[in-house]
Amino acid sequence: MSLPRLDVDEYGGDPERIADLIRRTWLVPSGPIRELVAWVERAGCIVVHCDFAALKVDGFTVQIPDMPPCIFLNRNMPADRQRFSLAHELGHVVMHQVPSPEMEDEANEFASALLMPARDVRPHLSGRRLTIQRLAALKPVWRVSMAALLYRAKRLARLPTTRASISGGR
Repeated sequence: MSLPRLDVDEYGGDPERIADLIRRTWLVPSGPIRELVAWVERAGCIVVHCDFAALKVDGFTVQIPDMPPCIFLNRNMPADRQRFSLAHELGHVVMHQVPSPEMEDEANEFASALLMPARDVRPHLSGRRLTIQRLAALKPVWRVSMAALLYRAKRLARLPTTRASISGGR
């Protein structure tokens, strides 16, 4: 398994397309990714869980020439947040050789698309209203936070932009 370097600018500024290419390159099955750390490590990254409580940071990556990328994650964060942070940092490794003002948003979009591919998650986010109860039910399926599910729903245009669209289910 390889760790492709796919400059986001060469792919039309589309992190979702790059996430899809990564999943296809790695032969990741449809649906939620099981064992994300294992996939990332098989591709050549080193994943380290650290205590960053004092730093209040979710994660960061260190890339030294001729060395595998090292992704450090805050072990004090909930597991779903660690997964998103790992996917986010992977996005930086894959897409960003040079810093840019858009890179954090691009890494978030990459992480969302990697963890919740549009073709797989769309049926779960459409149809009925997206309530707190539905988000809570989807959280363990996709192994992401309810906030990540909301972000993805909004990106896929499955969610009106008004706050009133999210309710307690009444």
